[in-house]
Amino acid sequence: MAVYRGYCDESEELSSDVIIVAGLVAPTNRWESFEANWRIALAYHKVAYFHGLEFYNRKGPWAFGTEWDNENKRGLFIRDLIAVVQARETKPNIAVISIVSKSDYRRRFASSSACARFNVAAL
Repeated sequence: MAVYRGYCDESEELSSDVIIVAGLVAPTNRWESFEANWRIALAYHKVAYFHGLEFYNRKGPWAFGTEWDNENKRGLFIRDLIAVVQARETKPNIAVISIVSKSDYRRRFASSSACARFNVAAL
């Protein structure tokens, strides 16, 4: 039996009736290497985490009035994160994108988010 690990996140616009869920999945050993390289990239850029909504809206560590106002620095950071995702030795096997109706999503996951780190076993 193969064991896979992954991460996903959801995104929505208030005016839309759908939620988009996207994520990455890989065998556990490859995922552990991916996570290690991800942490190295974050540490290199002196941030504890990456959240796209905050980054692109200049919130949290990437707020206006910080060193992250520098567009070159922002571009290098994103380039380095993309390089981690694309690295041959740690590249996740599967990229998942799903579009789900908000009502179905909320009915199914009323008490918690469907997305976060997860483990999956497959035969």
